[in-house]
Amino acid sequence: MEKICTECGRIYEDGTAVCPECGLQLVDAGLKPGFIVAGFEILGELGRGSNGVVYRARQIKLDREVALKILPVGRDTEDGYVENFFREARAAAKLSHPSIVMAFDAGVSEEGIYFFAMELINGESLDFRVTQLGPPELKSALKIARDVAEGLEYAWRTQHLTHGDIKPANIILDPFGNAKIADLGLAKTAGEGYNGELMATPMFAAPEVCSFDFDRIGFKSDMYSYACTIYFMFAGIAPFDENDTEKVMLCHINEQPISLAERQRAADIAGRTPPAVPAVYF
Repeated sequence: MEKICTECGRIYEDGTAVCPECGLQLVDAGLKPGFIVAGFEILGELGRGSNGVVYRARQIKLDREVALKILPVGRDTEDGYVENFFREARAAAKLSHPSIVMAFDAGVSEEGIYFFAMELINGESLDFRVTQLGPPELKSALKIARDVAEGLEYAWRTQHLTHGDIKPANIILDPFGNAKIADLGLAKTAGEGYNGELMATPMFAAPEVCSFDFDRIGFKSDMYSYACTIYFMFAGIAPFDENDTEKVMLCHINEQPISLAERQRAADIAGRTPPAVPAVYF
């Protein structure tokens, strides 16, 4: 299996662990266009993270394009990764809502590749949109907020399902301004226990998540993460924007974030005013 350096882009044959040029750990170079995985033809890579590589692919029998998530090489031997991979597929399969990415298929190919096929959204994440272009205008922002809220409410009302990792990177925006919730890898149903570990994103995690108070984690935790996500969308910055993970978690537990109004006044002074947010909303 070929490996690639994420810094310089050089590709090396299997056996090389560190890039000789950059000194960085190499990662799996992924599947090449034309490769077939359980009836899905790889067209190109869309993105990657610690829990999977997502490809644009074509479902051959139905001749439709999908987003195909592949479990990274080596993860299938690590505790929890396969379970979370299929948890996402099962959770998504139970849901049918315009604001939630739809699941199509999941399994293991003859080559031993773990895959999850889902609806392909020709768009970008809320995180990318805000980071690249700044906070959206008020009308668009309120629609995004409503779409996400309706998706979360539907998942809870119909399946008592919590997402577990609501954040801007998991909100996908299509070309028409609609928002869809993605990545249900940490989703749980009410009453389902935890194994002693949490993999939520600290920047957007609820206080009970940060303090590992498992008995209190639930739908309200999603609501807190949703509020942090909306804050980021309007302010262009997370409520607690710290590089130190432990410090961020302690902030969520013990502190109140700077209000959006204060953020806006500071932005006015800095000459980079975000869109006006009516006080009635916050």
